[in-house]
Amino acid sequence: MVLLVGLTGVGKSTAVGALRAAVPAAAVLPNRRELAARIVIPEAQRLAGETERPVRDRLERFRLTAGYRQAHAGGLAHALERYLRHAALPPAPLLLFDNLRGESEVRFAASAFPSARFIVLEAPPEVRVLRLAGRRD
Repeated sequence: MVLLVGLTGVGKSTAVGALRAAVPAAAVLPNRRELAARIVIPEAQRLAGETERPVRDRLERFRLTAGYRQAHAGGLAHALERYLRHAALPPAPLLLFDNLRGESEVRFAASAFPSARFIVLEAPPEVRVLRLAGRRD
């Protein structure tokens, strides 16, 4: 398994595309946003006594993901571990995950997935800003 790590806009998704082109049989795992929608946000809503529902507002997503991190050390890496424990994955020579952020997620993932490899991507702030501005999300 290869886990890509880095801030928003450094090129993690582009790197996943390049790795997938190099290893066509690689399996791309649900990304951060998908796992947040599937696992993190619903559980954070339950923990807060709220009704489960899709959340599009970024500030509300931040609040809920912070609640999940508070309840589960490792944050999204914890959600990835839960997903992999229950997912029926097709046989693949390589699993790719886009994206971990922060020391606590990386530490959790390193412990939970001892045979995984980590690729840390960086980009100057001005490059990240240009990439983010072009996304329009």
